[in-house]
Amino acid sequence: MSKRARAWCAVAALCLVGGAAAPAHASPWTLPKDELSLSLGYDFQFASQEYTPVVPGDASITPGNRQSFPLEGEFSQSTLTFAGRYGFTDRFEGAFSLDFKQVAFTSQPYLAALPDGGTLEDTRDAITSFSDTSVGAGDLRLAGRYNLHRSWWLATAEVQAKLPTGYEEPTGTTVARGDGQMDLTPSILFGAFFAQTSTFARADAGYNLRLGGPGHQAVGGVKVGQFLGDQVIVFAGVSGAYTLFEGAALDADNFVTRDPSVPARDFGPDNFAVQPLTLDKNYARAEAGFIFRLRQLELQLGYNYMFAGQNIPALHSVSLASVITIPDATAGE
Repeated sequence: MSKRARAWCAVAALCLVGGAAAPAHASPWTLPKDELSLSLGYDFQFASQEYTPVVPGDASITPGNRQSFPLEGEFSQSTLTFAGRYGFTDRFEGAFSLDFKQVAFTSQPYLAALPDGGTLEDTRDAITSFSDTSVGAGDLRLAGRYNLHRSWWLATAEVQAKLPTGYEEPTGTTVARGDGQMDLTPSILFGAFFAQTSTFARADAGYNLRLGGPGHQAVGGVKVGQFLGDQVIVFAGVSGAYTLFEGAALDADNFVTRDPSVPARDFGPDNFAVQPLTLDKNYARAEAGFIFRLRQLELQLGYNYMFAGQNIPALHSVSLASVITIPDATAGE
């Protein structure tokens, strides 16, 4: 394989690592005609802290403040993603990904007040718990990409749709395997390779139309990678999303804790604010990882951390994926 061909493969591989969110992990390099790429990935996310949302009229809660979940709460999510890409022509490809998730939030239960003269059953009914678990299909994503320019640098236009599958929108404190609404994201993707140092880079910018209530977002990111020999690539990058206007609230309540250090035995209504639940969120995350290339097989290991945000957990994520490429998969048809 020539150095330039190896570089384009690296750009493509680089852009697959880290999940299916668009456009931060889409590839600016389209597959050759008749080529098929299939991947299977596992991603584990966990958090014991969150970034607070905007709570109008409550000065005790600072938007974007990173604080522990109340009642010793912990969030975890395991995601298995099956994805594929296919080159219809040398410049146009289609792609899909489907998630299967297990999402859980656990915390200590609390009793706001003992019922006066109540029975043991009345006391049990007064105990509140935010713990919950959800298992099943997550989001389906479909995308089309058209390469606009290809030389030592490239530019590709993409349109991606995120479709909720098999679950309802989140309500109250119930965990969900997605937002229960559709996203449509047009974006532009750029990639470049610098042969002198075997370094490559990519950048993207897009507009996320969050249909069905949430505010639309500006999304984007940058990423750089470096060859270490012929088969190992190390990469790092940052990406994020910013909500451009306030979206509609859901028919449910959101509980925002004023002081997460209050223990369960002292926890009560004065320790949290109640506001309408909204799916509006901002975030910025950093990521790094390795890609190991073994002919037509790639193994990818990545880590990312959400280091800033609003109305979102402070997520740590570890991902592992394998990608197999089949050249001329349909050339004989």
